[in-house]
Amino acid sequence: MVQYDDFYEILGVPRNADDAQIKKAFRKLARQWHPDSNPNNKVEAENKFKKINQAHSILSDPEKRAQYDRLGHMPHGSEFKPPPGFDPNFSGTNAGNFADLFEMLFSSGSMGGGNFGGSSRGANPFGNQGFGNAFGGAQIKGDDVSSNLVLTLEESFHGVSKRLNFGKLGTVEVKIPAGVVDGNKIRLSGKGNPSPYGGPSGDLFLIIHLAKHAHFVLNGENIESSLSISITDAVFGCQKSVQTLSGQIDLTIPSGIQSGQKLRLTGQGWTKKGGGKGDHLLQILIKVPKTLSDQQRKLFEELKELEANEQTA
Repeated sequence: MVQYDDFYEILGVPRNADDAQIKKAFRKLARQWHPDSNPNNKVEAENKFKKINQAHSILSDPEKRAQYDRLGHMPHGSEFKPPPGFDPNFSGTNAGNFADLFEMLFSSGSMGGGNFGGSSRGANPFGNQGFGNAFGGAQIKGDDVSSNLVLTLEESFHGVSKRLNFGKLGTVEVKIPAGVVDGNKIRLSGKGNPSPYGGPSGDLFLIIHLAKHAHFVLNGENIESSLSISITDAVFGCQKSVQTLSGQIDLTIPSGIQSGQKLRLTGQGWTKKGGGKGDHLLQILIKVPKTLSDQQRKLFEELKELEANEQTA
């Protein structure tokens, strides 16, 4: 009898599981059933470990997974009954791929040890590699690690290189590209936890957070800030030196500008993903004096009288 193994059941994932779910389940089970972790029950551990690896090798490969799914769904451990019209020796563009899949499934002994219409490699599915080389610790990656990294707005705007210490993981050099924003992740391959079985280390993910700035606010691809000017500057217009993240620029404030009005400084904003930059939006705030000198009070009273006369004229 050719036995059907439900690879989804073996990994404990639903049939619509995505790649991340499959990878997570495989890593958990591989650690649990690695023979080195089960010295008192090594035979059972080896058998389960082989099935876990076999399930992962099929379900982690999109083409093999699609071929496996086309075989249909049967109870785990039941006799394999091919779907109607199924021919393991068919010809076609994918015949070689199907043949490889069937040889892996039915020649390895994991589905009853039979040979279903294809050549057999014998009872040992690992050939001459042996168990350790074929599915040993080198294929079990260490855990990924996530860490928060807080940057100033200037650092994230211009990009920055940092030397960071992560305790037992050691010190790493990381180059942060210009234009990162809250929630972006920087991946450092092989800088995560080491594999407990001598395999490659996991990855280190730096989750970016931007510190609050005293003057600037990031809003999408634009940077926003405000500038306070006097009443006379608003009436007559003026020249002002304005601070942006790119540096100081000279700006002409037009006469008659209103409080709350925004001036657009084109190309002075955030770095865009596709290239170029957003804008800097400068909100004008008209500053009203809280105290007046005698001369100022006299002038404002005259202005008030003029405005009153114009309204009644």
